[in-house]
Amino acid sequence: MKKIYVFGLALGLAIIMVFLSSHRINGEINYENIIYRQITVSSGDTLWSLASEYNSSGVLEPKEYVDLIKEVNNLGSDKIMSGTHLVMPVFPEIAD
Repeated sequence: MKKIYVFGLALGLAIIMVFLSSHRINGEINYENIIYRQITVSSGDTLWSLASEYNSSGVLEPKEYVDLIKEVNNLGSDKIMSGTHLVMPVFPEIAD
């Protein structure tokens, strides 16, 4: 019984590692696996709220995702305005 548990745990960890490695190569984001969507910022949106919505798979930590949004959109700060168009990086697992 203990061997089955250890095997299951090892298998589960291996699956998680494969999933994470499909989005990162040597700790870097693998941009080939990202889909980009254009959105229009709504009143009340922040980079952090958008990060929560579009990074729901949790592939990146929230700060990493906010930094990625800023990099993709050439933003110098976290401030965004309603009506602004942004390109959102979306990992395939959550793409519609």
